Amino acid sequence: MSEVKVDIPYQKIHSRFTVLLRPLLALPIVMIMFLMIFPNPGISTKRLFDTGAQTMSYVSDMDAKQEVRSSSRGGRMRTPVLAEAEYHDWFSLVVSMKASFNQAFAEAGYDRSIGVLGHEMSLSDVAFGLLSYFLLVPFVAFSLWFFYVVNIAVAMTLLFRKKYPDWWFAWNQSLQSFVLRVYCYTLFLTDRAPALESKDSEISLALPDPKMERLNRFMPLVKWILVLPYLFVYLVTLMVAFLLVPVTFVSILLTGKLPVFIYRYQTAVIRFYLRIASYAVLLVTDKYPRMIFKD
Repeated sequence: MSEVKVDIPYQKIHSRFTVLLRPLLALPIVMIMFLMIFPNPGISTKRLFDTGAQTMSYVSDMDAKQEVRSSSRGGRMRTPVLAEAEYHDWFSLVVSMKASFNQAFAEAGYDRSIGVLGHEMSLSDVAFGLLSYFLLVPFVAFSLWFFYVVNIAVAMTLLFRKKYPDWWFAWNQSLQSFVLRVYCYTLFLTDRAPALESKDSEISLALPDPKMERLNRFMPLVKWILVLPYLFVYLVTLMVAFLLVPVTFVSILLTGKLPVFIYRYQTAVIRFYLRIASYAVLLVTDKYPRMIFKD
């Protein structure tokens, strides 16, 4: 059985200027990645803008009657808004968590403001921002890698037909390669903007071909259980990887070089994920993934 092959060339010298502008330069390509992963992210008829005062009702696409408010100013009707609704997406989850965070700080008596880069910010906002970066951001990144793969459908195809469709493998191969290039760019491993085609990039990914593997039709039923210890290790190493991002940013701005130890660590985490994903999510191989740093 073959393994995932990942080639991420080491770029020693980096452009300070492009690294400084990386958050802006990466934004369009990251938006494209989000649209490819989630073609319709968080769009719902229930999400409306809060501008109203007068109450009205309607029946949503889930056949659930909701109370909404609307108002008109200057003869122009404003967009209606839900009075009370539960949203089940990332944005609403983060907003709800931030509200609970602020309430907890207020009840503990830590609702004072502090100066941050010349701006007044509440202590709860600063604490939530740090918590989001070191905990929530790695978790969201972890979720993005996993949630866009239709794992159940592939598992059912293997279980009942013992076949992995070629077009499905081609899609997973292409999408994983593109996301890999985006991650390398945003992690400052390369100055080259992510190419839309694999042939135009030095960064390459080769997943095991399911046609060349003797896949067991029943393994998809238990793979997700077998890989749970590795997922815990991956989440921990991913948090450390995000801690290294600002270190990488500052180091390149000061020296113009990417530290070798950061390059080795980040690429090891990426390879570790891809081995886990190939085994338990993409289901292209039955070879159990090796532990991180055992390349």
